[in-house]
Amino acid sequence: MDADDDAAISLFDPSSWPQILNEENRNRILQSVPNFESTFTFVPVNGHKFSGRYFTGSKKNGESYFRDWLRFSKISNSAFCLPCCFFSSKSGNKSPWSNWGVGNIGFQDFKHAKRGVEDHEDSLSHFDATRTWKCFLKNVKDPTSLTGTCVKTYDENINHWRLVLRGIVDAVLFLAKNNLAFQGGSQKITDPNCGNFLNLIKLLSKYYAPLAAHVDRLQKNSPSYLSAISQNEFILLCGQRIRTKLVNDIKERKYFSILFDSTPDSSRQDQISQVIRTVECKEMGCRVVESFIDFITTTNKTGLGLSKVIQEKLEMDGLDLMDCRGQGYDNGANMAGIYSGVQARILEINDKAKFLPCAAHSLNLVGVNAAEKVPPAKLILGDVQNIYLFFSGSTSRWDVLQSKVKLTLKYQSNTRWSSKTAAVSALYDQYPEIVDALTEISTSESFTSDVNANALSRLRDMLNYKFLLGITIWNQILFQINICNLNLQDKTIDVSIAKKKLNVLKTWLENFKETGFQSSEVLAQQIAENMGIEMSSGFENIRQGRGINPRYMDRSDALVAQKQTNYERFEADFFDKLMEKLISEISRRFDAFKKCTETFEFLWGRNLKEMEIQEKQKCMQDLCHEYPSDFSGPTFLNEVQSLETTISAFNETGRDLAQLGPMDVLNILYANGLASAYPNCETALRIFLTLPVSVASNERSFSKMKTVKNYLRSTMGQERLNALALISIGREVADDIDFDEVINDFASQKCRKIKIV
Repeated sequence: MDADDDAAISLFDPSSWPQILNEENRNRILQSVPNFESTFTFVPVNGHKFSGRYFTGSKKNGESYFRDWLRFSKISNSAFCLPCCFFSSKSGNKSPWSNWGVGNIGFQDFKHAKRGVEDHEDSLSHFDATRTWKCFLKNVKDPTSLTGTCVKTYDENINHWRLVLRGIVDAVLFLAKNNLAFQGGSQKITDPNCGNFLNLIKLLSKYYAPLAAHVDRLQKNSPSYLSAISQNEFILLCGQRIRTKLVNDIKERKYFSILFDSTPDSSRQDQISQVIRTVECKEMGCRVVESFIDFITTTNKTGLGLSKVIQEKLEMDGLDLMDCRGQGYDNGANMAGIYSGVQARILEINDKAKFLPCAAHSLNLVGVNAAEKVPPAKLILGDVQNIYLFFSGSTSRWDVLQSKVKLTLKYQSNTRWSSKTAAVSALYDQYPEIVDALTEISTSESFTSDVNANALSRLRDMLNYKFLLGITIWNQILFQINICNLNLQDKTIDVSIAKKKLNVLKTWLENFKETGFQSSEVLAQQIAENMGIEMSSGFENIRQGRGINPRYMDRSDALVAQKQTNYERFEADFFDKLMEKLISEISRRFDAFKKCTETFEFLWGRNLKEMEIQEKQKCMQDLCHEYPSDFSGPTFLNEVQSLETTISAFNETGRDLAQLGPMDVLNILYANGLASAYPNCETALRIFLTLPVSVASNERSFSKMKTVKNYLRSTMGQERLNALALISIGREVADDIDFDEVINDFASQKCRKIKIV
């Protein structure tokens, strides 16, 4: 009955049965039993109504029996006799008891309902119809009868086709989960170039009997359900099942944050990735869940246009924007603009949807802006890129490099600073080997003169102490930034942990500013001594006093700068300015994380343990003022006053109360059944954990999109792309897909040549 809800409802309601019934529905109706509900309220007709007691009859000796022939229609508010509807004599006036059909009305003389039911039950026509009905039921159950044989054959045929379709759905899910193409150059299963899907069907048929029988019986114009159209139907149905499950889970958790990011695909269409962040709370443990929902195409990239796209998509998914508590985007002006960006327009509708710029993207911009404002630091990274481009420009040069190093050089991306970490690290860790490779190319007669000259130029860059010292400094800075960046991209991280990671990075940079240049000198000097590089090399070409203009500087600073050596100038212009810029950028860009954490952090950690009750009360009042529809002030205050004692009593983590984070406190509440006792605290923790940290999940979905919709599959439709991405990204949900439900959906989509349900 789950396969077709309409059919399941009409099974018991004669006023909804069509006059022309197929054999399957007719048999299902005849084998059904009355679905009388004791709680059903009967509607009066002319002041009288039917009653559920008429489903039970009484014998003369006082015994009772069940009237299995009686049916009551909720649609027409009338009673019917099932056997008379199908087996009554066609001659004479039609009785209201057998007047079935869409829009028809049965027995409605409820003033004389008892007499009407008994008179019909004692009628000769009812006896004849009931006898025929019971004979039919007997024959259906008797496998030796003609009816039983037909029914058995019919059921076996349906079961065979369902087993075949299970194998087909399994093949579809396998290919989709592993991002493999489906079709080949031919759609004939006997053709060697028939593609991954049909080849997989042939492989499965060797070990799966129903599929083997199906492949052997394939004939022209017979249904195979192996065509490209059927494949696409199964893909879309599986994707829809996953999306429905994810959206329903989001609705159950109530609070959510929206994360959107965009990138062009292989067909040069702009694809917007939609990810929803929620908190799943269970007694066994709570966790942050970031669910990919869809890719959305749009040509309007303005803040107004994108905000409308986002609102329409949330409405289409059945998600209430007023339950949104956070927004996560990159730092683009159309998304993060404080006046006309998407975040500002969403805040106009729901002021509780706090915007937090992507932390990983912001940290990327810290490095980009710092390098752009400090030319000597930018030039060092440029030299590293030039060395990579020199080797990668020729397979012969690349072969020489590979013969010398264990780890090849890496390309630098302006948008991904982790690539700069890999590029600088590969060069720094293999400095002598790369020098050997350049030396070999510069002196080799197998290369042209211009290649020899370029190699010699790159070699001179590396054999000067200024470049060596600069790359030593960059290597340490980028290593620390990369560690923090990777932590920020974890989809389970919350704002409080992100704040701690950023504070650790900022503290390291401040300490490195004091001692980093001297420690880098020691490391660089060790390499220079081993390679015979002069400590003064690279500094002699900086003209003393260049760039110093007293008109634009304090006079005393200008005098000091004029007296500096080239080496001291390098430290001031490169190291000091770079560190100042990095520290100031981090302080400026992550202020939102600090403010957001301060609003909630009285509920966990050191503040929960040490903060005075008056301070907690003020924090609670501020939170209630910010989220008036989510908290009850008086109750919240009582909860806050006792929360510290309760968490201490149930803390079995082995850590001190001051070390517990928001997720730890939430886990303790749910593991011990305390969530209902502290509803406001539980809600506050869920809202905080829902707030986004980065859009790394969107970026991961783009990586999946470029695998699914590559240049060989660039004509793929949007629905197919979304379904394949959902199956691949949501493989945990895909693993739990009920094949029978997918097959039922497939059968109900349109009229099939073969009966499946």
